[in-house]
Amino acid sequence: MRRFLLAGSLFCLANFSLLAEDANITDSTKLPSGPLTLKDAEALAIANNRDIGAARLNLTQAREEYLAQIGGWLPSVSGLAYSARTQKDQGISHFWNASALTMTQQLVSVPLYEQVKLAKLSYDTSKYALAGLINDVLLKVRQSYYQVILDLMQIKVQKAHIELFGALVKEQQNRLKLGTSSDYDVKQTQVALANTLPAYYTYIQQWRVDQNAFAQLLNVSSDEAQNIVLADQEIPVLSIPLLVQKIDMVASCHRDSLKDPDLSEEIVFQDCRLNQAFTAPVFSTDELKEWNDIAMQYRPALLQAANNIDIAQNGVQTAKSTYYPTVQAVANYGSSNLIYTLWSSHAFAQTYEWEGHVQLSWNLFNGFTREHEVRKARAGRQGARLLYEQQYLATTSDIRDKLFNIQQSIFAFLSANSSVEISRDSIEDAKNRLNLGVIRILDYRTVVDDFSKAATTLNLSRYYLISAYYELRHAIGIDINYNEITPSSCY
Repeated sequence: MRRFLLAGSLFCLANFSLLAEDANITDSTKLPSGPLTLKDAEALAIANNRDIGAARLNLTQAREEYLAQIGGWLPSVSGLAYSARTQKDQGISHFWNASALTMTQQLVSVPLYEQVKLAKLSYDTSKYALAGLINDVLLKVRQSYYQVILDLMQIKVQKAHIELFGALVKEQQNRLKLGTSSDYDVKQTQVALANTLPAYYTYIQQWRVDQNAFAQLLNVSSDEAQNIVLADQEIPVLSIPLLVQKIDMVASCHRDSLKDPDLSEEIVFQDCRLNQAFTAPVFSTDELKEWNDIAMQYRPALLQAANNIDIAQNGVQTAKSTYYPTVQAVANYGSSNLIYTLWSSHAFAQTYEWEGHVQLSWNLFNGFTREHEVRKARAGRQGARLLYEQQYLATTSDIRDKLFNIQQSIFAFLSANSSVEISRDSIEDAKNRLNLGVIRILDYRTVVDDFSKAATTLNLSRYYLISAYYELRHAIGIDINYNEITPSSCY
C-alpha cells in the first residue's frame, strides 16, 4: 500500500512541475503591460513562432539521438530467464529452469565511432536550421515593427496637411466676410481640403493592415492586437552608429564642395551626391571583406553548407570503416556452455559459473561493395564542397547588394531631409507673401502640397534606410547567439 501511495505522490509532483513549467512558458509569450519595444517584439515573436517551436523539438530529437549513439560505447547488460515443462520425464523432472546475465562491451568499432560523429553533425544541422528560422523571424519583426511606425508617421504628416488647409479655409472665410476674398477662392480652398482626406484615410487603413500583420507575427490574439502600443514614435535611423557614421561621411561631401559662390548649397549638394553615387562608394573593399568574415562565423546558411561538407566527409569515413575489425568483450554468468546452447538444470540443483571472452569480427571481402560505397561517398563530398562555394559566392553577393542598398538609402535620406527643410521654410515665406497679396492662394496650396510630399518621402527614406540596415544584419546573421540556441525542454 505504501508503494502505491509513494508512486502516486511522485506522479502528482511530476505533473505539478510540468504544469508549472507550462505556466511559465505561457506567461513569457504574452504582451507586456506597457509600450512594446522592438526587443520585446523580437522575444515575443521568437517565443510564439510555431516553426521555431517545431525546430526546437527537432533539435531535441537530434540531441537525444546523439546521446543514444554515445551510449553505444557503454557496456550493455542483458538477463535471461527460462522455464519449461516437458511432456515426459527427462530423467530428473518434468520442469526445467535457467537464468543468466550477459555483459557486452565494445572495445574497437570504427562504424560506431563514425555514427557518434554523424549524430553530432546532425545535431549541428538542426541547430543551424533553427538559427536560420530565428534570423528570418528577426528581420520580419523588425521590418513590420517599423512599418507600423512608418504608417503612424505618415498619418501624422497627412493630419498636419489637413490642419494647414483647414486653417487656410477659415482664413479665407474670414476674408470673405471682410470682402478681401472671393467665394471662388473659398470654394477652391475647401476642395483642396477635401482632396487631402482620402490620403489620410488610406494611411489609416494601411496602418490597420500592417498592425494586424505585425500582431500575426507576434502570434497574439485579436483582442491583444488592438492593445498594441509601440514604444517608438519615429524611425530611429540616427541612433544607429553605423548609419550615423556613413551619413556624416556623405554629408561631408556637401560641406567640402561649396566652392562656387554662384551656386546654391542645394545645387552643389545634389551634384555632389549624383557624382558620389557612381564614383565614391560609401563602403570600402576592406569593409566588404570584414562583413564577409563576420558572415563566415554567423550566417546560418553558410555554416550549414560547411556542416554538410563534414557530413559528407563522415560518409566517406563510414564507408571506409568496414575495412576495420570490430572487437568486443563478453562476460557471462551462468553455465560454461551458455554461448552455444540454452543451458538448463533442475530448479533445486542449478550451478552457476562465469565465463568471459573477446570477440573479433572482420569483414575481409564483400564483393567490392564497400569500394563502391567509398567512391559514392567521395562524390557526395565533392558535391557538398561545390554547394559550399556556391553559398559563399551568394553570401558575398548578398552582402554587397545590402551595402549598396544602404548607400542609396543614405543618398535618398539626405535628399529628402534637405527637401523637407527647404519646404518648411517655404511654407512660412509663402504664408507671409499670401497675406501681403504677392502670391495667389493656388501658389500657397502648391507649397503646402510640396511640403507634405517632401515629409512623406522623408519618412519613406527613413524606413528604407533602417530596413536596408537590418537586411544587412540578416544577411550576415550577426544577431544569432548560438550559445542560446538550445533544445526544447517542454515535450
